[in-house]
Amino acid sequence: MAGPKTFISYSEPDRALAQRLKGDLDRNGCDPWQFDLSAVPGTDAWGAILERIEKSDFFVAILSRGATASRAVQEEIAHAHYCGVNSAEGRPRMIPLVVDQDVAVPRQMVRAVRLPFRQEHYNNDFERLLNALGIEKSPFSFTTDLDVTFSRGKEFDVEREAGIYASKLIHDEPEVRRVFDQLSANARAMAGGRWRMPLPTMVTWEANTWGEARQPQLVRKSEFKILVIFPLRCGFHTGYEVTERVAMEIEAFDELKYDYVGSGDALDVILHSDTLRLKFVGFREVISSPLNAESASNN
Repeated sequence: MAGPKTFISYSEPDRALAQRLKGDLDRNGCDPWQFDLSAVPGTDAWGAILERIEKSDFFVAILSRGATASRAVQEEIAHAHYCGVNSAEGRPRMIPLVVDQDVAVPRQMVRAVRLPFRQEHYNNDFERLLNALGIEKSPFSFTTDLDVTFSRGKEFDVEREAGIYASKLIHDEPEVRRVFDQLSANARAMAGGRWRMPLPTMVTWEANTWGEARQPQLVRKSEFKILVIFPLRCGFHTGYEVTERVAMEIEAFDELKYDYVGSGDALDVILHSDTLRLKFVGFREVISSPLNAESASNN
């Protein structure tokens, strides 16, 4: 599910906005880094910040009056600019999110197209940010139905959509959230206020695919059982970071339809539509390796 690596730069007054932004980017298939929720306790804070900037595809700066007064934000912007100038790919690409319209844009970012980011228009402005990051908003990020189907004219990334769907259910479906909170209670208790839920890992542990050639279309159908594994990082114990895991099982049914074009030796197929159905099955508590489906027990 990991999408473009995105560093979020912010000042203390914008902490709540930065955390909300990280959560929404997580749920839409991005790989965001926001200091409070992403930094590993006990590591060198400034070194971790610089390393993540260097590895990021995008550098998103929340520009507010507080940011212009923050030395840390200004140094993060300077380092991102240095990395971009000296990278063959021009990475990280800088995106200024202008929160306060009268704010002065730092000189290292003056060439970047500015994106107004207003609390009262958050949803619309967030979609514009997703477009800037090259991410198409998933239809599964809008639903909390436990069995849902969507169709579109291009192919779905089944595992990515399953991860987005699972995160949405945990965030917004009350009963799913209640069970998840029960399963993660131990991690929360150990965290001491520093509980974190990084990006989930998708493991497809059963798959079956078959095709049906029927004029005027070729149809390819697939069934998957997917474990969406959430690592729950919950602080340190005797010098080591403790990670527990909770997994959600999703059944996926994917139907790709292709149209035949041409004839004879020039016969080819082009995608007509992709219909994906995702069904919530339940939670599993992963006992050992997330790559071993047999290590999961029904909860």
